[in-house]
Amino acid sequence: MLSPVPSPITSDWLAQAAEAVLARGVALSRQRRIGEGFGLAGEVYELEFEDGSALALKLEAQRDTEQAVGFLEVLGPSRAVPGLLGSAATSDRGILVTELIDPAEQGDVLEGCTPARAAAVLRSLAEVHAATWDQDMPADYAAAVWEEERWRSRIEGAARRLPQIMTPQRAAWLQGEFRERLAGAIERLEASPRAGIQVDAHLDNVLWRPDGSAVLVDWSRGCSGPPAVDLAGLMVGGLGTRSLHPYREELLRRGIPPGPVEEILDTVSDALLPLAQGFTGWAGREDLPEPEPGSRAEQMRSRGLATVLGLVGAPLR
Repeated sequence: MLSPVPSPITSDWLAQAAEAVLARGVALSRQRRIGEGFGLAGEVYELEFEDGSALALKLEAQRDTEQAVGFLEVLGPSRAVPGLLGSAATSDRGILVTELIDPAEQGDVLEGCTPARAAAVLRSLAEVHAATWDQDMPADYAAAVWEEERWRSRIEGAARRLPQIMTPQRAAWLQGEFRERLAGAIERLEASPRAGIQVDAHLDNVLWRPDGSAVLVDWSRGCSGPPAVDLAGLMVGGLGTRSLHPYREELLRRGIPPGPVEEILDTVSDALLPLAQGFTGWAGREDLPEPEPGSRAEQMRSRGLATVLGLVGAPLR
């Protein structure tokens, strides 16, 4: 096992980590952190070697690395995701090594994207779902209605932090009608078609190649679950209410029958409800430090909450 991750991370340690995974004995010539500020977990480094090769190395919780590896192994080779090269572990972190997508342009939840890029993301997502259709995964998606006291506490915390979004009318609706709708939505999602899903689908987890195709990154929550969960995540995470037609057409082109495809699309509104619970919970967590005003984290939290509450019909006034 590698030594613990040093602080700050050094080139020598990254070279040792790459060698532990690849065992090829090529000297590291350059390293840099990439994707900083995009997404909320893990650290990703671009490593270049003296033989001209390059790769991406991600540090995150060990269980997250194991879940990503398990998902990518089931998926197999696909242009929709970075190729898996290997993994290792320290005493406290997981190390995931993948193909480096370069050149590529980073997606951005806050900026959104063009219709052409939205279509590319949806086609790549459909490719993953079709390739993992009804397959067993190392983990399963799970959603539940939160216990009443926990839920009330998070709503109150969100109202203190973001009163312009979490209005009294919304707080009352979330503690009443919303909980009943959420319970029914979870039941319908559990009965819907299954595939390998990302769970954390949003534009920060997308890279665009020069040819316009989209690569979906960050599979640390990848599992078996309802594909509508990923579509709902993309709607909240930068796509908004753009047409899902490219997703539908790509699934059909890849042989998924029309009935299940329509069932996925019919349950997207259900999949938005657990997201509303999650964003409200995030906004109301008192154990998390308050992000700096105007920071990317603050904008993602407030915009995500406002977007998802609007999509599920929470009354503002």
